[in-house]
Amino acid sequence: MIMEQEYKIAALIQRYVSGNATEEERNEVERWMAESEEHGVLMEKFRSDVFLQEQLAEHDIFDVEVAFKRFRKSKREKERRLLVYRVAGVAAVLLVVLGVAVYSWIRKETGPENMAQLVEVLSPGSSRATLILAGGKEVHLNDSMHLEIKEQMAMIKVKGDEVYYSEDAEYADSSDLQPSINKVVTSRGGEYKLVLSDGTKVWLNADSRFEFPSKFVGQERCVYVEGEVYFEVAKDVSHPFVVTTKQAKVRVLGTSFNVRAYPDEIYRTTLLEGCVEVLYKKDVVKLQPHEQWILDEGVGRVAPVNVRMAASWKNGSFAFDDEPLLNVFQELERWYDVHVFIANEEIREMKFTGIFPRYANMDKVLNIVELATGVSCKVSNRTIVISKHENKSGK
Repeated sequence: MIMEQEYKIAALIQRYVSGNATEEERNEVERWMAESEEHGVLMEKFRSDVFLQEQLAEHDIFDVEVAFKRFRKSKREKERRLLVYRVAGVAAVLLVVLGVAVYSWIRKETGPENMAQLVEVLSPGSSRATLILAGGKEVHLNDSMHLEIKEQMAMIKVKGDEVYYSEDAEYADSSDLQPSINKVVTSRGGEYKLVLSDGTKVWLNADSRFEFPSKFVGQERCVYVEGEVYFEVAKDVSHPFVVTTKQAKVRVLGTSFNVRAYPDEIYRTTLLEGCVEVLYKKDVVKLQPHEQWILDEGVGRVAPVNVRMAASWKNGSFAFDDEPLLNVFQELERWYDVHVFIANEEIREMKFTGIFPRYANMDKVLNIVELATGVSCKVSNRTIVISKHENKSGK
């Protein structure tokens, strides 16, 4: 098939340009270059520094200038290392970016209409959620909604993809009333933003649940999380902000952090700015910026982390650093509302390092994963079957 030929030559060019191709692979690329003048012109483009810098500029997770210098240095090294598929770090990510760019350019030149035969058009998630008020009333939120709701001790304003809570002046002096407890729930394929009554900003990822009072009263500002939520907490020294999950608690005064508390995954709290305390059983662990507390099978530990990658979902990208493919596809399942079936057990532990845009259709995402790992992704009726890439040449 034409698609398989495009995939193969893109992977060969990726290794050729990075200096990791075998002699046989270099000969195959050079034969491809000699087939036509257009191939020669394309190859000169792929080999130019300008082309790679343009591709890197589309991904703001990395410092383009620093990353590019590291990549160029790795190209000059004589040792043959498997940088593309197994080694985590900047060089691996850059090679994935290069490979996807090459693949896209080849498809543009040879006929992109073939993509429709490979994969269904699966659109990404969007700003949608359900607001559940204290009395049980449900409001289905989306990015085109505008309305106001009067709740006990608060006014709620919905403006597009964000909900704002503010104190209702009617209850400003009321001390005998308790605030109502509201919930915002995102389904698979949904996300939403809130601004709480104290000014704290909250981002909900797909398949998440967030419970909070219409107004904070008492000594602590307490909320509850299931799934993944990013916080920018309004500073209030007198009233700590406490996030409770089924796994642990996080206590802060004012900071930016990400809580990932899906029931079927490893729990993670990632600190971007400020300082937080993680409370787990009788342990209290203080995190510093660029640290992550991980709870895996009942054991907690602190590890350094690239916070821009850990919270990349909030800024419109998915970023993975040496992450098992199983985890990558769990993320895709939630965001694209699909089911993933991994046909080979060994694929689950294969590692993926790379980035892709959060709002791209599924075909672009699967191209990146296929090119970076060598697996095959087939889609039918919102089910993705992941298997080893078939080599029909018999080699």
